[in-house]
Amino acid sequence: MEKTVCSNCGSPNIKLIPAGVSKKTGRKYNAFWSCPDCKMTHNTDQKGKASEMGQISPKNDSLGAVMKRFDDIERMLADLQVDLDDLKNHRT
Repeated sequence: MEKTVCSNCGSPNIKLIPAGVSKKTGRKYNAFWSCPDCKMTHNTDQKGKASEMGQISPKNDSLGAVMKRFDDIERMLADLQVDLDDLKNHRT
């Protein structure tokens, strides 16, 4: 059985918020996933299944979350290196 986790932080505390009507604006909204740990929201498909969420098995729950964070950090470092190279080229 697979478990839905937050694709941003890997938290298993993700909650499905059902479709409804905004009390503030009166507009209808679709169901979505909400993570209380990182405050991110994620869209769902029509059946409430995670369309943008990570699906990992309980066996590698922690490992999957850690690997996702490493991938995120690696992308941020690559972007930072590009910015640093651009800054260096601009100074010379």
